Amino acid sequence: MALLLNHFLPALLPIILMVGGTYLAFEGAEKVWHKLSGQHDDDKPAVEKGRRPRNRSWVAPFVPT
Repeated sequence: MALLLNHFLPALLPIILMVGGTYLAFEGAEKVWHKLSGQHDDDKPAVEKGRRPRNRSWVAPFVPT
């Protein structure tokens, strides 16, 4: 995919890479912000958050024992 893009639209490839890098920088800054601000809600398991676990009984036949 990248080779085709580089062959047909070479000026677009650096722009796509910069947009992706900006997104990753935003996600990293958001993670640091959450660590520094004390909002650690993502670290708790789903049970402690109050969500009900989904019924996984249909998975049992496919799980090797």
